[in-house]
Amino acid sequence: MAALASLISCLAGPAPALGPRIRTVAEVTREIKDRLRAVPALRDLWVEGEVGQVSMSAAGHCYFTLKDDRAQLRAVIFRDERRAIPFEPRTGLRIVAHGRVD
Repeated sequence: MAALASLISCLAGPAPALGPRIRTVAEVTREIKDRLRAVPALRDLWVEGEVGQVSMSAAGHCYFTLKDDRAQLRAVIFRDERRAIPFEPRTGLRIVAHGRVD
């Protein structure tokens, strides 16, 4: 707990002039997005997995995880695409999804 308090007091003060560059959350997420978007293989891919943690938004979008025994991806089917598929995503359903990493 003392180490956490030291870290908090250190973060509360001004950033040191020398030392590691401290980035904002927005800077980090922008860098990740830019790097992912630069990989051609991630712009148009097919992924097989099991649907998990399905959530429908008020706007009609479907949020879910696509997982296998070693990893999971967060995914979304936007309202217009959802209307075009012949099934409702539900937990436990095995699917092959087409999309892009973004």
